[in-house]
Amino acid sequence: MHRGFVPLFGALVVSLLLSACNGGAVNGTNRSNSSNGSNGSNSANPKNRTPSCLPPGYRPRCTPCAPVESRDLKGQELDVKLAVVEGEVISRRRLVREAGPRVAGQTEMAYEEGLRRRLQERARLLIFVREARRVGVDIPTQKLEEITADQLDKEVREARETTGEMVSVDEYLSEQGLTMDEYRDKWREQLMYQAYMLRLVRGLGGPTRPMVDMEVTPAEVRRIYWSNPRAFDEKMGVKAASFPFLVERYLSDDVGFLDAEEKARQDADGLAEAFRAGGDPEALAAQFGLEEGEWSVAVDFLEEEPVRIMMGDELAGWLFDAERRTGDAEVVARPEGPVVFGVVEARPGKRMAFDEAYDEIVKAVGIIRQKRLEEQRLVEILSTRNVVQPPELASELLDDAQTT
Repeated sequence: MHRGFVPLFGALVVSLLLSACNGGAVNGTNRSNSSNGSNGSNSANPKNRTPSCLPPGYRPRCTPCAPVESRDLKGQELDVKLAVVEGEVISRRRLVREAGPRVAGQTEMAYEEGLRRRLQERARLLIFVREARRVGVDIPTQKLEEITADQLDKEVREARETTGEMVSVDEYLSEQGLTMDEYRDKWREQLMYQAYMLRLVRGLGGPTRPMVDMEVTPAEVRRIYWSNPRAFDEKMGVKAASFPFLVERYLSDDVGFLDAEEKARQDADGLAEAFRAGGDPEALAAQFGLEEGEWSVAVDFLEEEPVRIMMGDELAGWLFDAERRTGDAEVVARPEGPVVFGVVEARPGKRMAFDEAYDEIVKAVGIIRQKRLEEQRLVEILSTRNVVQPPELASELLDDAQTT
């Protein structure tokens, strides 16, 4: 059936029904009115009139439709309850606040995947914090205050060194989306988790036998190194700058979308060319009207796998190409506008000799053994107690723990 036929057919049906109702209605007060469709003088056969399907004097109620904004048509609200773990609610608002907004070039799908991982990490942490309380782990208030103050002071100093500006404690916490109480609670949870892991490694209940041997012998180190000769190599790293050119910046009453899109692309191409010629990122940002916070330069070397997870295969493939060199730049098309990615510094991969890798292997084995012990404990908890809702999240945590 042709798509346009359905509305037309519906309109005809409604029209016929209304005609049947209105045409059969009898006006008891003015039967001789020639304009009345039910008047017998206007009907070829008044005996065949159909009685009205509406009661006498009926008037349809005209109730205004509910405004669109009051209907449940909005996008997903930030404070949606995503999970309840050990009685504590995890909301979407909290995860978004911790994650911050999408970075330039990050797809919505990648951002949502990041939020899902944060949800899983938060759920795991709450499970172990509650376990720590069950076995009597506690962080003295004075110790917590000292650690919190030292850590906050360290982070604020690092923020000042990174930005080159005076950053107050309140400004730093606001940038992190945290209050002082929330910052303190975050460290209390981390300390309780670490204390529980320590007790798990040494043996729960104090004098019990340690649950795992953390000693790593030289023979183990040699076996691991020669069985995996490339596993401890230093991976290729890249410090990258990103410059987004949002199309909306170019829109005005005189500039339509297509023209704005073209201007954004021209500026992106211009910045990329200037970057390849050796332009300083900060100077280029100022030259092309990008304000602080709209562009960025990675402080540390990025490695391929995290970039691939966060930014997708296309960008990771370009950034970590074996031929990539300092000063390279690429314009990547995004729905919101083109983004220029420039390589500020490229670090080639490095083969690690046995002596250089020794300490790293010992550290890695310790981390792996503790991680295995942690996953085994998580499997026990999830298999024997109903501590995570919804069940889908509990299943994800259980599957991941068993796989790990």
